[in-house]
Amino acid sequence: MSRRQTTASRDDNAGTPPSDAVHAPSPPGSARERWRKSLRKLRFTRDGVFYVVFTLGVGLAALNTGNNLLFLILGLLLSVIIISGILAESALRGVSVTRRIERDPVAEEPFLVTYRLTNHKRAWPSLALTVEEVEAPILASPNPTPRPTGHRGTTRPPQASQAAIRPETGRLSQNNGEEVGQASKNSGHNIGQPSNNGLVQRPEATTTKGAKALCLHLGAASEADISVEAMAPRRGHFTPRRLRLSTSFPFGFFEKSRELDAVDDIFVLPRRCLASGEALTRLGGGGERPSARAGQGTDLFELREMTAGDDRRRIHFRKSAAVGRFLVAEREEERAPRLLLLVDNATASPEDLEQDVQSAAALLRELVASGHEVGICASGDLLLPGSGQAHLKAALRVLARLEVNPGGEAPNPGRDKVLRVATLRHSP
Repeated sequence: MSRRQTTASRDDNAGTPPSDAVHAPSPPGSARERWRKSLRKLRFTRDGVFYVVFTLGVGLAALNTGNNLLFLILGLLLSVIIISGILAESALRGVSVTRRIERDPVAEEPFLVTYRLTNHKRAWPSLALTVEEVEAPILASPNPTPRPTGHRGTTRPPQASQAAIRPETGRLSQNNGEEVGQASKNSGHNIGQPSNNGLVQRPEATTTKGAKALCLHLGAASEADISVEAMAPRRGHFTPRRLRLSTSFPFGFFEKSRELDAVDDIFVLPRRCLASGEALTRLGGGGERPSARAGQGTDLFELREMTAGDDRRRIHFRKSAAVGRFLVAEREEERAPRLLLLVDNATASPEDLEQDVQSAAALLRELVASGHEVGICASGDLLLPGSGQAHLKAALRVLARLEVNPGGEAPNPGRDKVLRVATLRHSP
C-alpha cells in the first residue's frame, strides 16, 4: 500500500467513532429531546375495552353479512374513536404545568402542593386534565382534605366560587362544576397529637402512588391553581424532574398522557418526635447568659479610664469621684448559649442514624425556640451555631440530607459545647 493510500485510510477512520464510545446526552433543545417530549401514551379504560370489543364485533358481523346498515354503524363507531383521539390531543397540547411547595415538608406528615396549569392556546380550552407525580417523594396523601382551587385568567377576571360537598361523590365541588380532591374520611388518628411512646401519631401511608390533581376546565389563554395534599414517606434531598399530564376527554374510553419537565429542589425534613427530657435537663434553661467579655449587657464587667468618643452616660461617678478621674463602666456581654449537636453518621447503622436524626431534629426545634444558638456537627458536615427561623431551616436541611458517611472527615467543633446525640439513644 502506498503512503498516500495509508494517509487517506487514516483520514477516513478519523471521523468514525469507536463502537464502545459513550454518547453524551442530548441537549434540551435537540431534535431527540423534542421528539421525546412529543411522545404520547395511550391506555384503555374499562369502558374503552368494552367499546373496542363491541366495535370489533360489529365489524365482523358487517363483513360476514354484507349489511350496509352494519357498515354504517361501524363507520360511526370508528369515527367516535378518531374524534376521541383528536380532542384528547387538543386538550394536552399547549398546556404547561409548574409545581409549588410553600415550605419544606416533614416526613410522614401531609403537606400542600400547588400545581399551576397554563393554557397557551388562544381559542381552545382544555378539559378533564389530570396532573400526576411520576417520581418520589411526593406521594398521594392517604386521607386528603378537600380544598378549593383558585383560578387566575389572563383574558377575563375569575368568577367567585362557592365550595360544597357533593353527597353522591363525596367530593368538593365549586359553582363552575369542578371537583377538587376527595372528602376527608375518619381514619381514627389524631394528627399532631403526641402518643404514649413520645412520637407523633399520623395516618399510615398505605399508598405508593404519586400525588394527583384534577382540573375539569382550563379556559383558553388562562391559568388555574390546583392544591392537593401529599405526603413524603421519608426524609432526604430530592430533585423530582417530571410530571404526567393526562386526560380521558371526551368519552372516557381512552386515557392519553404526556410527560412534562418540572424540575424542583425539595428537602423533606425529619419526622417529628418529642425532644429528650434528659437532654433538655442537662442543658438547662434557655435565655441569654454572661460570656466573660465586654459588650452589651446589664452586669458590670470592668472599669476603665474614659477616652475620646466614650458615651458620658457610661461614666461611673462614684468611683470617678473616689480616684479623681473619670472612669467608664464596661458591661458584660450576654448572649444565647452556643451548642453543637453531634450526629454520628460515620459508624452508626442506617436504622440508628435515622433515630439519631429524628432526636437531633426534635432537640434543634426545642432549643432554637428557647433562645439557644445551635449547630450541627457530623461526618462531612458542619453548620456553626446560630439562631432564628432561617438558621433553623438551614439546620433541618442539613439533617434531612444526612446519610451514612464512614469515610467523611470529622469537623472541628472548636470551643462550642458539644452534645452527642447517639448517647441519648442508649440512655435509660
